[in-house]
Amino acid sequence: MSAQPFDDGDPFDIPVESAQEAGPRYLQGDGKPIPAAFRKPAGPVFMDADWDDEEPEVVPCIFDVEGGRPLFYDGESHMIYGESGSGKSWLGALVCAQVARALGVAAVIDYESNRRTWRLRLKALGVTKGEASRIAYWHVTESLMPGQASRRGLDEWIAAHKPTFILLDSVAKSMGAAGMDESSPGQYVVWQQQVVEPWTSLRITSLSIDHIGHINEEKRRAGRTPAARGASSKKDQVTGASYYFEADAPWSRTNDGHGLLSRMKDREGWGRTGALAAEVIVTVADLGAQVSIRLVAPAEQGPKPKFVPRYTWYMQDVCRLVATDLLWTETRLVAHYDADPKRKKAYAKPALDALIAEGYVVKAAPALRGACYLSVVRGYTEADDPAVAAAVAAAV
Repeated sequence: MSAQPFDDGDPFDIPVESAQEAGPRYLQGDGKPIPAAFRKPAGPVFMDADWDDEEPEVVPCIFDVEGGRPLFYDGESHMIYGESGSGKSWLGALVCAQVARALGVAAVIDYESNRRTWRLRLKALGVTKGEASRIAYWHVTESLMPGQASRRGLDEWIAAHKPTFILLDSVAKSMGAAGMDESSPGQYVVWQQQVVEPWTSLRITSLSIDHIGHINEEKRRAGRTPAARGASSKKDQVTGASYYFEADAPWSRTNDGHGLLSRMKDREGWGRTGALAAEVIVTVADLGAQVSIRLVAPAEQGPKPKFVPRYTWYMQDVCRLVATDLLWTETRLVAHYDADPKRKKAYAKPALDALIAEGYVVKAAPALRGACYLSVVRGYTEADDPAVAAAVAAAV
């Protein structure tokens, strides 16, 4: 993963900060560095000129998947799109961590979040201070189109630090900052050519993060995969691969999660369009201070293993609550959580289901007016979670 150098004659005499500092002085300098690949455009060249060249086969080699091929190609552009808040940025942070551990340099160009949040995410993923010295962060609100001050500063920083990976989050806000309409295929192509393709010309691997457009529930239930928001051709403009990410069990500081990465475009053909590329397994500990994200290749044959979400804190809370009264029912339990602003009823039901499935709580036969009362067989605590999770995994 190496970047193509700029021409030696470029006037990069404006000081810039190193990757481990607050970021480059993006709004300083009057230079207009242009990638060498764009300086001397060449016309068509007949194919026999390099017909006998022996080049290594192009295979994905970045963004590791357990039991399968990596998802990204060295020096190419990629996209991950999905619903807002599904965890796409966490996947981008994981790629940055892997690049830094491989002694590469990663840059985060962020329109969505802030430096503090990214620092906490990287720490949760186990990134060390030494590895963080190879991950640069910039929260930007301005346009990155050629000629803009922010773009000139970014080009200077790229020339100075030769990053191997750039993450841009998000496409919609970057286009908006440039006054462009993300629903226009033509304008999106221009944005891609002017912002992302210069990185590809320098053999920098890149990932753009985007949101999905509206899709009604009837089409979702029918199995239709949502498209990236705005121009439907977005996923097709990459030179590497595009993926749709869906969190079928969203995670938070108090519970683990699970997601699915489906391959929607692969220029080199190493994966089938629409097929599941990887399962994303997220394990959370210490109220989010530690986060493990594993990408696991799906089984080639047989049914997909059922994912059992862990709602450790809620399982403990529900178990204690049921033990306080013999008249608890599922309906009453959910209503209780619905009335408590500090708790989420969306987690109460799956936590109760897990307790029943694992033998901590039983539901009695229907009584008067069909009520099914709950009772605790044995108390559940956080200390039980590792043993229960192991047992569930073994059963699956």
